[in-house]
Amino acid sequence: MALYEQTTNATYLSIWDGAICQKSKEPREGFERFEKDNKVIYIKRYPGFDGFISDIQWFDREIVGGKRIKGWDIIVEDAGETYKLSMPINSAATNVFMNVAGNIDFRQKVSFSAWKDRDGKTAFLLRQPNRTGETVKRCHTKDHPNGMPEATYSERRKEWDFSAVEDFLLEKMETEIIPVCQKIAKERNGQEYSGEQETTFENVQAESSDDTPFGLLVSAAGIGVSLLALSSAITVV
Repeated sequence: MALYEQTTNATYLSIWDGAICQKSKEPREGFERFEKDNKVIYIKRYPGFDGFISDIQWFDREIVGGKRIKGWDIIVEDAGETYKLSMPINSAATNVFMNVAGNIDFRQKVSFSAWKDRDGKTAFLLRQPNRTGETVKRCHTKDHPNGMPEATYSERRKEWDFSAVEDFLLEKMETEIIPVCQKIAKERNGQEYSGEQETTFENVQAESSDDTPFGLLVSAAGIGVSLLALSSAITVV
């Protein structure tokens, strides 16, 4: 694994400012101090980490101000260590993950990487070094949608509607990808897989006011992910 510091049962991580980040409310060795919205947090950056994905869990949490945030917690384990990578549904990196998840071999380690591109924006990539090609490729592209519906554009509202795309990816995660991930994780740990599916989520409506061409995925907050790119790396805007 690329990360070794751990004081709790799970190390909580997020993708932020060109890195995989661990956050703390208190000063800690190796953590940088940041002030945002009159609040101070401490961040430790990592270029990436790897391990076996043992579960993918839907979350719905209340945050400051009574607002709610929804998304996926990616549970990654290796050598007795557990990491929980939180990926909000309004993140372009989350759309990257959902698009490539069907091509992940859960029997092998996955490497998560984040960095700043030449424009200073955050890019995100998944690799499996033991597989040919290394980079985990997209399941759905413009030329090969593989069942994914197209976004529709409303001339009346002058905006794109990505709700069908979002629903397609969420349903695929729940009915196809997560059961496979859980089954393989149970087998790896010598446990019997029950086949029960606990992940449930309400319909998430996607919105966008951007002038977006065909093939762009947006999250519920309207953040786009281009399906035209040949690489799984994507800039998080």
